Amino acid sequence: MILDRLVAEDLEAFAVFAKHRNFTHAAGELHVSQPALHARIRKLEQTLGKQLYEKQGRNLLLTATGDQLAAFANDTRSRAAAFLDSLDVLPPRPLVLAAGSGAYPTSSAMSSGGTSAASSGCA
Repeated sequence: MILDRLVAEDLEAFAVFAKHRNFTHAAGELHVSQPALHARIRKLEQTLGKQLYEKQGRNLLLTATGDQLAAFANDTRSRAAAFLDSLDVLPPRPLVLAAGSGAYPTSSAMSSGGTSAASSGCA
């Protein structure tokens, strides 16, 4: 069955590609390589047996099937997000981790008289 071969990650990748109509920009947003994204789109075309985009000069244009698939992928993504939101399983906001200078005492700070938890008596 063809439905078994439609993978959520491939649909997500196509939705982002359809938004940008540019493999490099879409791959950047998805944090994948351009060849990996191209392979996913080609796999979708093979699965569906239809061309999803065509090249006209330097522009990539979605075919009628590509437009339909983009709408389906976006609808699927929206519905999945709404479903997960209704279950309260989505985090309220993204987790952000930060690191930088000053996160850990350096040897120069310790030798110049800087205090640390161990030297100030804090444990």
